[in-house]
Amino acid sequence: MGEKKDTRVIRQDIAIRQDDIITTREQKIAAIREFTLFSDAFARVVFEDAAACEYVLRILTGENSLQLNWVKTQFVLSKLVSHDAWLDVLAKSLDGTVYAIEIQNRDNVDHPRRVRFYEAMIDSYFLEKGENYDEIPDVTLVYVCRKDFLGNGVVSWSVEKYQRAKAASAGVEIEQGSRAKKEREECLAKKSYEDGLHTRYVNAEIDDGSETARLMRYFLTADPKDESHGALSERVRFLKCEEKGRDRVCEVTDLFWRSGYAVGEEKGLKAGERRGEKRGERRGMDRGIRLTKQALILQKQGKTWQEIAKELKISQKEVLLMLE
Repeated sequence: MGEKKDTRVIRQDIAIRQDDIITTREQKIAAIREFTLFSDAFARVVFEDAAACEYVLRILTGENSLQLNWVKTQFVLSKLVSHDAWLDVLAKSLDGTVYAIEIQNRDNVDHPRRVRFYEAMIDSYFLEKGENYDEIPDVTLVYVCRKDFLGNGVVSWSVEKYQRAKAASAGVEIEQGSRAKKEREECLAKKSYEDGLHTRYVNAEIDDGSETARLMRYFLTADPKDESHGALSERVRFLKCEEKGRDRVCEVTDLFWRSGYAVGEEKGLKAGERRGEKRGERRGMDRGIRLTKQALILQKQGKTWQEIAKELKISQKEVLLMLE
């Protein structure tokens, strides 16, 4: 009699767990509908598609003929003795130019210094030991943020570098108030300085009616019914409306949630609680970044992904997602 009773209890427990799984999946699908391109997990899956990434970069850079050779998402630039740089998109074009997209949700960061650090890490990553400096590729970093943090009143602006000499270099034109000196300095200020590094800031706050502004509106909604953005719209519709697409989003979202990376972001954004987002993101980032960093180091040491999974005590599936 006891055995029959135990069997019923076990079956009932299994049924409850199955209901929980179904509910969890339904919740995930509901969450997927709300995802935007400012959601890390969703952006990662969207930009895995080279055509969608190419579409976005063409608009944000103004390079209409740009063609990508490869694309990596949530790519970690890691050094053992320094802070890591976690890029939303790292890509390389057919002509060898490197493109990076960083989508920043938070307002309480020093955006220019963050960009400076990311660009330095990119240069370091692409210059191997023993190579000459002229082998560093041209780099374009597109930094997307929600707010017009400099208050320029435009949706997009680029950082340009110019040569400018001191007044003493103008020779006889150095006399204070000299019109010749002023003209000389203005002429020098207009002479560009080219080092192969290009930075462009884009924000989702200003709507000037431009193509870039329309794309930023789409970033804020990722509406699958909006078919006006070519390959990007096709990718979003696939991920939000088709079974295989939703499966892929769930797969990546599970990885983010297991590492805790997206917990602060999603909860913080939904509730509008900036502090909650920051605390949750910091707690979750530690484990996710640490494991990815260790996996990359082991990969460089020649370890297979099966060996990496065993050593880090995580699933082989997680390792593949980290290293893809």
